[in-house]
Amino acid sequence: MISETVAERMRATPVDDVFTHGGQIRPDGRLIHDFYIWQVKSPAESKASWDYYKPVGTIDGHQAMQPLSETRCPYLKT
Repeated sequence: MISETVAERMRATPVDDVFTHGGQIRPDGRLIHDFYIWQVKSPAESKASWDYYKPVGTIDGHQAMQPLSETRCPYLKT
């Protein structure tokens, strides 16, 4: 089927866009990507009217998401 071919290609292609860098689509359809922890800046720290947040940490996507072995995806259970 064409849809299976497209899904395979999507899973094989890393996701790199404005929101996700080095993301990976798992067989259950979840997008695995790093999560960023942000802190609100104080008014003294802000350099412009749009400058609200500063990055303070990152959570690895593989640790943040449910393991594939615990998936409840009915497609993979068959």
